[in-house]
Amino acid sequence: MTIMRDWSIDGRAASVGARRAVETFRNISGVVIRVLELWRERHRQRRELSFLCARDLRDSGVPTDVISREAHKWPWQE
Repeated sequence: MTIMRDWSIDGRAASVGARRAVETFRNISGVVIRVLELWRERHRQRRELSFLCARDLRDSGVPTDVISREAHKWPWQE
């Protein structure tokens, strides 16, 4: 046997709450997706940086220790 309960006061509160929950979930999931895209892009850039040859690194004018440190960071590190 299934018991159905209506937790709304005027019959519309449940649907308003459900809409708010869906909207909140969409907002949160959008933020999570943007963060994951940012991390993926950082990972790609750092991987490319780690594949540069010594000549390319010299041409960039950036010290090798700075490049090495940057290339070994995790994607969530700035």
